Amino acid sequence: MNMTEVVLYILLVLAIYPYVIYPVILFILSQFFGNNVDQDDLNNESTVTVIIAAHNEANNIKTKINEVVKEVESVKEVVQIIIVSDYSNDDTFIVSSENSDGKILSIENKSGRGRAGAHNYGVRYATGDILIFTDVATFIPADTYKKIIKKFNNPIIGCVNAEIVYTNTRNSDVSNSAGIYWKYEMWVRKLETRLGLYATSSGPCMALRRELYRVLPLTGDTDFTSPLNIVDSGYRC
Repeated sequence: MNMTEVVLYILLVLAIYPYVIYPVILFILSQFFGNNVDQDDLNNESTVTVIIAAHNEANNIKTKINEVVKEVESVKEVVQIIIVSDYSNDDTFIVSSENSDGKILSIENKSGRGRAGAHNYGVRYATGDILIFTDVATFIPADTYKKIIKKFNNPIIGCVNAEIVYTNTRNSDVSNSAGIYWKYEMWVRKLETRLGLYATSSGPCMALRRELYRVLPLTGDTDFTSPLNIVDSGYRC
């Protein structure tokens, strides 16, 4: 076997490792060393704040607020909903303010621009023990809120990520491909969770213990920086 063939085989292994070899290794290890992170027997009395970052969403924010209010109506733990208008140059803040009440707080982000800045600013006003971050485009069913909160029954859990499902409303090949990929991605994430290796999240629906939240650098990606901060604090995702 000459050097060219050796390099070719090495590159081939590297190419298939993340999609074939790595998940197979995870699956085998999870059968022997994996553990369930749920603790259903514990009573979780935590309160929840939902933080929604919005940029130029004047046309959609009222619908989003109504949607969230309806879904959390049966979720007693949700005591606060914060709408963070992130440097919007339309009427996002005005519309959201008009639809605020005792549970809904509308604020303008006066901190750093971007989602990281919006999260930092919104957390300042949060009163809940658990923070659930989402955006205007993402729909979260009541059952998902309940499942997220239940995961925090386990005191070692610091971050919970919901499974993102892409709805193929336009019947496009791109949407279909994204759905297939995410099924694979979620399977790998579940294996990593069982092994205590999971350390990432999806910004459209992620939850943290407020006491563990660290101020994000404005260049930080909330999908990765916040979960890594949680793991660095000795907790699990």
